[in-house]
Amino acid sequence: MATRIHGRLGVALGLLGSAALGFWLGRGPQSAVAAPPPPAPSASSSDYSQRVVAYIYGSMPITREDLGEYLIARHGLDTVELLVNKRIIEHACDKAGVTVSEAEVEAAILADCATIQVKREEFINNVIKKNFGKTIYEWKEDVIKPRLLLTKLVKDRITVADDDVRKAFDANYGEKREVRIVIWPGNEKRAAMQEYDDLRKDEQGFDRKARSQANAALAATGGRIKPIAHNCGVHPEVEKAAFSLRPGEISSQIGTDEGILVLKVDKVVPPDMSVKFEDKREELRKEVFEKKVTAEIPVVFKKLREDAKPVIILKRASDPVAQKAEARQELEQAGMIQPAPPKPR
Repeated sequence: MATRIHGRLGVALGLLGSAALGFWLGRGPQSAVAAPPPPAPSASSSDYSQRVVAYIYGSMPITREDLGEYLIARHGLDTVELLVNKRIIEHACDKAGVTVSEAEVEAAILADCATIQVKREEFINNVIKKNFGKTIYEWKEDVIKPRLLLTKLVKDRITVADDDVRKAFDANYGEKREVRIVIWPGNEKRAAMQEYDDLRKDEQGFDRKARSQANAALAATGGRIKPIAHNCGVHPEVEKAAFSLRPGEISSQIGTDEGILVLKVDKVVPPDMSVKFEDKREELRKEVFEKKVTAEIPVVFKKLREDAKPVIILKRASDPVAQKAEARQELEQAGMIQPAPPKPR
């Protein structure tokens, strides 16, 4: 169950970026002033440079423009991509009539809490703040709302057939293989060829290599991974090898995106006959739908980005002349302004 929430969060954060939109300033107690400050201009004022966010020395204003420039200089480059992506999603959803309510956002947070079996307060403190460095406001705005908007936007593109549900049942409750794997990175093909025979000779050789392989996470478990089931989403050749071998046998070398892989089957796990397909049908249908949505969102978002043709103008302010030249060049390349005429010689 926990992998489901991590998949959802991974997609949302991957699309939007991990930087936060907001930054807390001046959270300590307010200082007393000799006299009350003059009234701030109306929030509806269009004069951005005159809208006051704070006063010092009783009457010296600090404006929204001051605050904006302060934050842009420190965090602008980290957050502009996040803001661009959010606006692209919101624009597409506005056109499609897709909206998300605050109640839906709160329900999604509670659902995530239930999935990993923690209380809301624990989720905020241990997941949002500790693991992702965000406030609850940022989490709602940067993760939950975009995830819900994109889910609604793509849901009509998703179909779940009975065969999909049966495959999911097989992956969860069908026969499995307990295996250990060794992976040589792509740049270690020669080492894989040289060491492969040693792995096949005896269990001790395989165990030594599994515990000392380059992948630290695999080395820590001696190469053990979650049992492989039919249709569980592993590399097709890895699944095929796992189910073609008997306990104690080692596969041939398999090429994957991570590198050269060899697996050894330790045990055959029989299917769970206590679970009936009909009892799990609806639960699995929802699970399959969620996985398909997770896979479809990056595809749809990529198309939205291509249609939006974003041009990021913001640059580091250390060299204003270079910044202006780079910004103009990007606008020219995007076809938004005409190229500057050549200077006369």
